[in-house]
Amino acid sequence: MLPYYTDPPPKLIETLNFISKRRSQKNGAITTIVKTGMTYLDTAPSASVKQKLVVCLRDITDGKIYVEGERATLTMMLAMLLEKQGKINEAADVVQEVSQAIHGATHAAMHAAMHAAMHAV
Repeated sequence: MLPYYTDPPPKLIETLNFISKRRSQKNGAITTIVKTGMTYLDTAPSASVKQKLVVCLRDITDGKIYVEGERATLTMMLAMLLEKQGKINEAADVVQEVSQAIHGATHAAMHAAMHAAMHAV
């Protein structure tokens, strides 16, 4: 079980980053780390904590094709959080990253990314 602390969650983010950056980490382990980290998003005590965790998980999923679906979901969450804060231009930039990443995605990831892009419009 990963440690979970309230605002701010430095230990949780530090643990996620440490585990994900270990050399020769298996794809399944990274997938589990991301999915487990995503379960903490529902119980985040504030929007800023949720945003920090989403950014951390997006960093972990960056460039890993086997968690592209999760990355699309996290990107949609980040765009929605930024939109609620009134940062429309930043939210648009985040969504545009998804549309650029669609070209190299697998079918399932492409479907999730397209859903996220369509929801943002």
